[in-house]
Amino acid sequence: MPFPPRPRRLQTIALVVALSTTGSLMAPLSVAASASAPSAAAAAPATAPSVAAPALSRIAGADRYATSVAASRRAFPTGTTSPVVYLVSGTSRVEGYGAIAAAAAQGGSVLLTSTGGIPALVAAELDRLNPTRIVLVGSTTTLATTVAQAATRYAPTVQRVSGGGAAGTSQALNRLAFTEATKAWVVTSASATDAVVGATAAGAHRSPVIVLDGSKADLPSANASLLRDLGVASVTIVGSTAAVSSGIKADIESIVGSANVVRASGADRYTVAARVNALAWPAMAPGTAYLANGRETTNAFAGALLAARQK
Repeated sequence: MPFPPRPRRLQTIALVVALSTTGSLMAPLSVAASASAPSAAAAAPATAPSVAAPALSRIAGADRYATSVAASRRAFPTGTTSPVVYLVSGTSRVEGYGAIAAAAAQGGSVLLTSTGGIPALVAAELDRLNPTRIVLVGSTTTLATTVAQAATRYAPTVQRVSGGGAAGTSQALNRLAFTEATKAWVVTSASATDAVVGATAAGAHRSPVIVLDGSKADLPSANASLLRDLGVASVTIVGSTAAVSSGIKADIESIVGSANVVRASGADRYTVAARVNALAWPAMAPGTAYLANGRETTNAFAGALLAARQK
């Protein structure tokens, strides 16, 4: 059946996904005057322009599943539906990063579910979203056949995407969701924070995220073929050489050109996230920012699709 028409956006919403040490916003940095600056007696102190405090809201639930539902409800308000919903294990999310970018590209949602079944709150959200297709992400070890059976109550088509692990499943999700792309983001499966921030940025740009074993010396041939087949012209690598090797970067450069590959790295997860945001949105207009605790990435994952949808 045809997908329902999407409401037209009335304005562009800029966004940032930042990682915080405590979950709270940091105060702006103040800069002291230099020794050569005029004294207080000689010049009146400068007055900073008045800036309105941002409106703050919280997206949360009693557990990870409820939080993912709360984010879905914010992304798809009452009266809207989702053509496709990706179900990702709430206890084994490593295979699910590619679902964020895939769902964003297809106008769909991502919900967390348990390994052996669909929690009642998630089931109610599936019923509300009324998708035509549900995609289970991962093998039957990750999401049991009972999840697939339960999903058939909420969509006429239920399919499973699995590639035998994080890298293979990411590859399969990209093949499912993308036929062409000008950009791609590369993340390591070993860092949840790098992966969720990179996947969110990729989703916001309607681009694939390639999840791989960053310790390998070379870019796997399947990933190289994907870049060529999609026509990718530029790539952002998330993390330092400890996260994604210099050999992988060199192989990517041989495909898209060294001038078209950039690495978003930093001293820790917070500076990497800040660098990703700076590269993804170099000229950010006032808009909406999403803040998540950098040491509890389940909540960041639950809210990632909401941020990725608001391009």
